[in-house]
Amino acid sequence: MLKPFIENPERLLDGRIRIIVEIIGKGRFKGVDRNYRIATKAAAKCALKNLRRAQHLADALKNNTTLITLNLNYNKIGDKGAQYLADSLRNNTTFTTLTLSYNQLGPIGAQYVADSLTNNTTLVQLDLGGNEIGEEGA
Repeated sequence: MLKPFIENPERLLDGRIRIIVEIIGKGRFKGVDRNYRIATKAAAKCALKNLRRAQHLADALKNNTTLITLNLNYNKIGDKGAQYLADSLRNNTTFTTLTLSYNQLGPIGAQYVADSLTNNTTLVQLDLGGNEIGEEGA
């Protein structure tokens, strides 16, 4: 079950309210509106949309036989998105370059990616820069 953490609302100069919802291991998502409830709902909707995109992409990549480079910089896939992607990479034989910079990956997400590449013989370059993997995920 997803457990969101809602940061304190912030009132913008134009009077709207900005809400940031953090879902541990998934990412931080913003919602902005004049109403607190609508801003919170917008942030939650954004979170679900990003998670679904990651899952759809991973499903499509399972049968990939042509792409050799995949750049997913700044997509907020989070640890759950990394898990979906890792499942699709386990048997991939075409990727030579995979870029996952600034995707809000933590140690768990980095471990998913690492585990998926243990038998991979084609990947030459992996970029995880700008994530929060720390020593635990390195």
